[in-house]
Amino acid sequence: MRFSGRGTEGDMNVKMTFTIPEEIARSFRDTVPQSKRSGFVAKALGEKLHAAEKERLEQELIESYIERYDEDQRMDKDWESATLQGWL
Repeated sequence: MRFSGRGTEGDMNVKMTFTIPEEIARSFRDTVPQSKRSGFVAKALGEKLHAAEKERLEQELIESYIERYDEDQRMDKDWESATLQGWL
């Protein structure tokens, strides 16, 4: 799933409530104009979710490569004598 941080036509907005550390809340209020806060949070959350999804897929790919490598090693061992039969 791709998270852009922006809604597209037809997307519905959902109101959510979060608890965050006071220092982050203060910095957020001081830095982001009130009229832009929802968009700011949506974009930041979308970027973080996209990065987490990418990391999950990369880990899944690594695990698949390891599993496939182990399987290939077993198959190589099983076929080694047949492969070398005519050469020895």
